[in-house]
Amino acid sequence: MQLTGLESNDLKLIIFGGKGGVGKTSCAIATALELSENFKTLLISTDPAHSVSDCLEQQIGFKVQKVAGSKNLSAIEVVADQALSGFKNEHQSELKKLLETSTNLDHQDIDEVMEMSLPGIDEVMSFKTISDFIEEGKYDKYIVDTAPTGHALRLISAHKLLDGWIKIGARMRWKYRYIIKTLSGSYQQDEVDN
Repeated sequence: MQLTGLESNDLKLIIFGGKGGVGKTSCAIATALELSENFKTLLISTDPAHSVSDCLEQQIGFKVQKVAGSKNLSAIEVVADQALSGFKNEHQSELKKLLETSTNLDHQDIDEVMEMSLPGIDEVMSFKTISDFIEEGKYDKYIVDTAPTGHALRLISAHKLLDGWIKIGARMRWKYRYIIKTLSGSYQQDEVDN
């Protein structure tokens, strides 16, 4: 079956999914190489068992690397633990303040919560990484080589999980704002609200 429409300027994101061993990585790399002839392309692997480095015969890892022999192709292998660690480091003070102002947890409990790995966090961090790259807009095409079906389905639905977490956080802050405004007469937004 021939794939058509891949060179459309409107098509930015192409995701390869399926069960293990069906050739997702091979198809993703072949598509990325072909599209990189005319488009600045980023190949993103979200499979924890990365094989993009092996297929390209080049170490990729969790940092965007130019692919040898191609002027327009770069690649990255997402490492969810590192992505989560980076997110926590970047937003640690806001996350802690959210928990401090919205729960009855003490500092030790909050530190323990901050160290926890939440269910579905691998897929959420992969989804966030892909979204961040697309939002930056440095590439014309984003090709995603996913993990086998179960992980891929969770990746595709990660926005629902993320949306749920955001709604919970927003409700927690709304209650905090309400109490502060009721007791003091006003509320000043802070970095947690942002």
